[in-house]
Amino acid sequence: MTTRAAEAPYHYLVRYWIAPGAEARVLAWLDGGHTAEVAALPGFLGARRLRFAETDSLGWTAFGTIYTLESKAALDAYFKNPIRERFNREAAAFAGVLRSERSWGAAEWQTQN
Repeated sequence: MTTRAAEAPYHYLVRYWIAPGAEARVLAWLDGGHTAEVAALPGFLGARRLRFAETDSLGWTAFGTIYTLESKAALDAYFKNPIRERFNREAAAFAGVLRSERSWGAAEWQTQN
């Protein structure tokens, strides 16, 4: 993460679960457009995808995308952007293999020496 992103006051985290056998298809869709498109919006400083070392009882794998933003206003604008509507339409094709959870808030990073 760049210094500018690390100092940002706001983050938007999307945690998502992908069914076994669907990872390549779902990640190609996300990486192939949606994530980059959102990260390029005004007020967004970048995005980073993570794969968590956990699976649920059905074998679904956990992933997350952390978007770094200049402010909550940038996130509010995203929720009103047509990109969200398009995401919802496109995500319908993955209804049986993708679940997501979202959270956001001010960045409060603590460093211990």
